[in-house]
Amino acid sequence: MAKNPRNFAAHHDLGVAYMEMREYQQAVQYLEAATQLDARNPSAWYLLGIAHAELMNLDKAVEMWKQALKINPRHAPAHHFLGKIYALKGMLDGAAFHFRKAIDIQPEPQHPLAHIYLGEVYTAMGDSQKAVEIWEEALKLQPDNGRLRANLAGAYLDQRDLRKSIVEGLTALEVGEDTTTVRYNLGLAYSAAGQFEDAIRHLERCLELEPQDPRTYVNLGEAYAMHNQPELAMQAWEKAIELNPKQTDAIFDIGIAKMQAGDIDGALAQWEQVLEIDPKFLRALINVGAIRASRGELDEALAKWREAAEVDPKSSDIQLHLAGTYLRQGEVDKAEESALRARELDPESGRGPLLTGIIKLRRGDSAGTLADWTQANEVDPNFALTDAAFLRAILKPEEIKSLADQAKRSRDRKAQAAVAAVRSLYEMGRK
Repeated sequence: MAKNPRNFAAHHDLGVAYMEMREYQQAVQYLEAATQLDARNPSAWYLLGIAHAELMNLDKAVEMWKQALKINPRHAPAHHFLGKIYALKGMLDGAAFHFRKAIDIQPEPQHPLAHIYLGEVYTAMGDSQKAVEIWEEALKLQPDNGRLRANLAGAYLDQRDLRKSIVEGLTALEVGEDTTTVRYNLGLAYSAAGQFEDAIRHLERCLELEPQDPRTYVNLGEAYAMHNQPELAMQAWEKAIELNPKQTDAIFDIGIAKMQAGDIDGALAQWEQVLEIDPKFLRALINVGAIRASRGELDEALAKWREAAEVDPKSSDIQLHLAGTYLRQGEVDKAEESALRARELDPESGRGPLLTGIIKLRRGDSAGTLADWTQANEVDPNFALTDAAFLRAILKPEEIKSLADQAKRSRDRKAQAAVAAVRSLYEMGRK
């Protein structure tokens, strides 16, 4: 450079040397000079983008990589880094475009990082199937890539393919990817598969790697509970709450444990505490509503069912709870609206026709009741296996007897069978 201040190669290579020494400001100085000496060389623009990125001048880095692509649209590394920056900025479509370009230009790289990142972008976009496809493609390039295996394990878990998730998770461990993510996902997969001893082993290892994650304690507690270790379960949930006093899942699970132990008041207190933290916590809304309804506190129950319906408007079960509670209050029109909505949401369930049949009975249409109950029995032979206490609260013995007599007179065996199913549960509940 002293002999020839316009020596492009000297400026370029000195910039590279400063980058190797992590002295990025000096690297920018010489690489900028290189781009001025030869504006058509994409390497200088690309490296200048890397230097700016290391200095967290991300917008400037993007500008440099776009300039490199103007000169050479098939510059795979520039596409790769543009994908990374767009992903960081949450511009997922742009990120996917550039990672895809990088892969198409260089389909068999030494390390399939673009495949890994592209799959992660697809995951963030909610398309786990595309993520799986790109990661499986990458495995052909590098079967022992632990990050790929770990990502696939997570994707298969999201798809509820537990066998594949477990296989990929164990393979990730075999190739040295013993991380909290791998162990955590293995714990969840084994729990979902009902293999709680294995779930506990992996979740305990996860805590060895990261002892301050309350989510792991929540899931470990659930595995302990299912493995008949209630004391360890309670300790795990209490630890989760200690780490995060607003850990609603742990507070909720303690409520479940209290309910199973017969402490209904204690369970109710736990779930109401959950709702103080998160008023839209669906499972707590449903359980509080159920307890209030069982105690005859119908206004309070309805309030919770309505809130639950706002959180999950497509739940047929919640609509059925609403319909049943409205019926108990004598609000037949509102009950019918919710029951019909439940039937629309889940036409394969017999509980909707059971309720619409009771509504028709309240309106004096016993023939309509028999028709609905017959339909309920046809689509769902277990339609009457509902809350016996509810049936006892809403139906009278003489009403069931009258329906049974009417079905018998009609000689409609299907109607007789449907009434008999309701009557059996009703009588069982009375005993």
